[in-house]
Amino acid sequence: MKGEKKLENLIELYQNQKPPLIISDGIPEGYLPRPILKPVSYGKAKELAEKYFGETKKALVQGLTTIKEKRKQRYLPIEIFDELKQGFSEERLLDKLLGLKETLPNIKSTLVFRNTINRLTGTVLTEGGLHPDEEVFYGEGIKINIFVKTNLFNLQQLKDIFEFIALSGFGRSASSGKGALELIDCREETVSFSVSDVNAFMSLSSFVPNDSDPIQGYYQLITKWGKLGGDYAKSEIPFKKPLIMFSAGSVFFDTPIREYYGRLIEGIHYNLKIKHYGFVFPIGVRVDEDI
Repeated sequence: MKGEKKLENLIELYQNQKPPLIISDGIPEGYLPRPILKPVSYGKAKELAEKYFGETKKALVQGLTTIKEKRKQRYLPIEIFDELKQGFSEERLLDKLLGLKETLPNIKSTLVFRNTINRLTGTVLTEGGLHPDEEVFYGEGIKINIFVKTNLFNLQQLKDIFEFIALSGFGRSASSGKGALELIDCREETVSFSVSDVNAFMSLSSFVPNDSDPIQGYYQLITKWGKLGGDYAKSEIPFKKPLIMFSAGSVFFDTPIREYYGRLIEGIHYNLKIKHYGFVFPIGVRVDEDI
């Protein structure tokens, strides 16, 4: 939008001072990432299964299967987060989730088969011409919240940026019509997730830790295969190198909580000017469990 020089100046700010902009992942409205916590023992899981499903063998199997599914859940209703943020544990969290009828936003994922194109001939390969690709489908009317903290952009500038993203499409398949968005609202707001006795933070974004970041906590790893945009998407190597990151919802012990964690990743592409954003949007919580 503003040209390459402006972008280079922005990247330089990330390298030389406090990050000028911290941004969360896109999170369904009414939810937050599910905190990743110390797994419950089999004994505790069995007690929860019997509490909600009964003590017969069939009921126990059903209960333990449901608990396994709840542990894979990506999002947590904000109401439950607010109830538990003063003292999180996996047992309390599962107890709350098992007591609810519906705890998931209307998001589905499925495998879609695509053609593999020979870039020299422009035709589909005879062998290995189909490959599966996981696609995510959002329910009608679903809204996505993105939290931003910045001392660089004003509200109008942020609105212009997100409107540009909405018009141009978001994600690796934007060129084929995927990732279509509509900006509904952009507003300044005080969002309080504060707790009285913080001893950890939960990440609202996937990130790569800095050397000075805390190492004790609970997390899941994801592999990010970043794709370049604009003219770079048409270059000989349009993809960044694969990068292992901590997922949103990862929890690390620290006191006091800092404004940000993570770092800017260099060497992610053969073109050394290209960087990758790996900072955390943290919120403070209290975890009532040892590592």
